[in-house]
Amino acid sequence: MYFEPVTTLLSIQQKEALWWRNARLLYFQTFSKMLLSAGFQPPRHDLNFYKDLNFSYAPGIGGNQ
Repeated sequence: MYFEPVTTLLSIQQKEALWWRNARLLYFQTFSKMLLSAGFQPPRHDLNFYKDLNFSYAPGIGGNQ
């Protein structure tokens, strides 16, 4: 009963955590001008990709439940 909705939300959270990590790294790199430390996985896209992301639905918020 609860397994599927929780699994779905955790999957969304995992994807969002990855793009949020990448967006933050790229954003702060614009100021620090430093390269990513060795051993860290580089973001797959550039900063503009992450800036252009648009989310029209957030689970649990608004009338989309």
